[in-house]
Amino acid sequence: MGDWLLNLLLPEMPLGIIFGLLVGFVAVQVWNDFDRAKLAVATEASALRGIVILAETFPAERRGELRRLVNRHIEHAVTQEWGSMAQRRLTMKPCRPISSRR
Repeated sequence: MGDWLLNLLLPEMPLGIIFGLLVGFVAVQVWNDFDRAKLAVATEASALRGIVILAETFPAERRGELRRLVNRHIEHAVTQEWGSMAQRRLTMKPCRPISSRR
């Protein structure tokens, strides 16, 4: 390799290394964020499934009420929360309050 080629490439090498490291660190952070989000969704889905399975042991009226509440929660998450998260707006408002039945 000629000296002229080394003189041409040497000044840009540290900048390329720094850029490569920066891209690598950003990629790792994005991957970790994706994994955490995937875990949160799987945990919530598992909890909702557990509620539905547990509801099978309840009387028919309570079982139907629990299923309606789970469906309402899922509908709220899909239509409200996911849209807000996609627009980077997070609301901490709960969905409609549950009316107490006694």
